[in-house]
Amino acid sequence: MRGIRLSLALLLAGTIVGCGLALGLDDYQPDCEASNCIQCTDPTTCGAPDPCAPWTCETGYCKKAPVPARTPCSPGICDGEGRCVDCVVTEDCPFWEFCGTWACESKTCVLHPDPAGTVPPQIEGDCKATQCDGSGQFLTTIDDTDAPPTTDCQIGTCLNGKPNLQPVPQSTLCNEDGGKVCNGKGECVECTMHSQCGKYPNFCDVPTGKCFNCFDGVKNGDETDVDCGGNHCQKCLNGKTCLIQWDCATSNCADGFCCDEPCDGLCWACNIAPDIGNCRPVTKYEEDVTPDGSQSCLHADGKTCNAGAVCDGALGSPCTASVECASNKCRDNNGDGQMECVKDAGDPCTIAAECYSFICSNGLCAP
Repeated sequence: MRGIRLSLALLLAGTIVGCGLALGLDDYQPDCEASNCIQCTDPTTCGAPDPCAPWTCETGYCKKAPVPARTPCSPGICDGEGRCVDCVVTEDCPFWEFCGTWACESKTCVLHPDPAGTVPPQIEGDCKATQCDGSGQFLTTIDDTDAPPTTDCQIGTCLNGKPNLQPVPQSTLCNEDGGKVCNGKGECVECTMHSQCGKYPNFCDVPTGKCFNCFDGVKNGDETDVDCGGNHCQKCLNGKTCLIQWDCATSNCADGFCCDEPCDGLCWACNIAPDIGNCRPVTKYEEDVTPDGSQSCLHADGKTCNAGAVCDGALGSPCTASVECASNKCRDNNGDGQMECVKDAGDPCTIAAECYSFICSNGLCAP
């Protein structure tokens, strides 16, 4: 009883010592450990960040809280006890080496080398031989007997430790990969010349080594659209895709489509839906580049097409008169003394300042 009274008296007097400090009753922290007895208001006052044991501030004292084992850290993983290590289990180490086996020992990855002279798995056809040196590394020597495989269309040999693949002559017969003849590049293909595909309208598309037919309902060979275009099939009609004038019945290829006329003027196009194949003015406020690339009307340059196939000032671009604008409307709508191209009546709008009339009603600029 006397001992209890003495302890209580000391406690009330504020003489209990913890962590090397004399603490009053209100400051006593029974869970405080000697190494972590730092008073705090938030974790940032406790010390440098630690990825494996972040600081926390609990009841006014700093405390570390280890993260789960195998949480990534630099340069390894956390061990669950607040340390960043190589490994916790063997699976954390490199999976495989040519000449050794990895193990996790005392949380460190250790390589156990194979004996010198051990032959690891070889790479077939690389003209080299490999064996272990006893330290976990491997030695490579020239082996000209380890040649690449020979196929119907190429002969594999080694030349001073380097693979050498020599193709057999073009049109040599073969039966690999569904092919019939060698293409002179080491590949077995269906054809290398038209006669190998049968009679007209069958042809050989030499670049791919495949036969195609001009009436099979499929875009294949060198056709630019289904069963038309290219060097062998019929010419394409308006609206069909093309690469050059030769592909089209009209000899007019513009914007990637066969067209009813040349359509090579600025702000004219042949790819405007739903009228593809007919030369039409570019949609108002859209960009355009001539098919030959000689002229352009781009927003980046402050230009755009108007409804009459003329390149004028884009919306928002500086102007001095309405005639300079694709909208045919120029004014200072922002009150800053700067004239700019603004929207005309009937153009879509969201705010009044976009419109020449300064009235935006039901999503359209009013007259």
